[in-house]
Amino acid sequence: MKKLSVFGALLLSCTLALSACSGQSKNSQSASASASTSASSSASSSADQPKVDRSGQGNFPEVTGGFGEKPEIKAGSGSVGDAILVKTLHQGNGATVGLDDIVQVNYAGALFKDGTVFDSSFADGRTPIAFSLNQVIKGWKYGLAEAHVGDRVELVIPSQWGYGAKGAGSSIPANADLVFVVDILGTVNPSDTSALTKATPTGNELPAGITVTGDLGSEPKITFGESAPTEDAKIVIAEGKGEKVTIGSTVVYQAVGATFGADSKPQSSWSEAGGQVTTVAQGNQLVDFTAGSRVLLVGAGNTAQGAASQAVVVDIIAVIPAK
Repeated sequence: MKKLSVFGALLLSCTLALSACSGQSKNSQSASASASTSASSSASSSADQPKVDRSGQGNFPEVTGGFGEKPEIKAGSGSVGDAILVKTLHQGNGATVGLDDIVQVNYAGALFKDGTVFDSSFADGRTPIAFSLNQVIKGWKYGLAEAHVGDRVELVIPSQWGYGAKGAGSSIPANADLVFVVDILGTVNPSDTSALTKATPTGNELPAGITVTGDLGSEPKITFGESAPTEDAKIVIAEGKGEKVTIGSTVVYQAVGATFGADSKPQSSWSEAGGQVTTVAQGNQLVDFTAGSRVLLVGAGNTAQGAASQAVVVDIIAVIPAK
């Protein structure tokens, strides 16, 4: 996922550590790190769009276990062909997953040839993970698109739409065909900013020396005055009407961050399509705000330690509730 360090620490605790943006707990960090092996960056060099067979009639290994349960994946046999195979094992009735969506899922991945599980978010201590379908292997991106929230799907992914001749680490060998069982828990279209435009401006006073301009639903601009802020602050500029952020929920957002000083250049996620995503842990400053809200986070600097004041404007596009 994209990281914007200038505001990452403010999202967590309004400290000035300038750490990478991450609202995840230890367990969810572990899940995301593991997912980066099994489902976070495409190893396929082909720019072609793969064929997807959603008939459920292809060469699928046997899978047992219901939605929400740890699946058991048997070894496959024979050839998987060239198409991504999709079978719906449990039909949900939620929103349809879009090709560029951010999804929240539980999943297990295994090697087709022998059923060896190389990764699973169903493992003890793990939590669901969230990521953009633009940041995953093509087998995931095209296989999960058109599914629904509440579905449990089985994906059979030929190696060229997985990790190809390079494989991935020590657990996924070269040219390995893969099997995934995925429970779809939530989906968000990060380009849909309608919740932001429907927010109600609060009229709350901003800290002295900070000005925020820009229409709701579009990129804001932060301007500092002559003096740096002297106190930390959390201020709702506009209040959304959506889901409340809680510990464990997934937040999709855009943000603009700036550091006080003549030479400072603002950083913004608005210039990159797809938004930011974080799973909220204890200490995250977005807890209790609502989807659609525009929030100003301010971290006062410590000149004695050489730390400058920072300000971040966070626009909360959507919240997927904790599972």
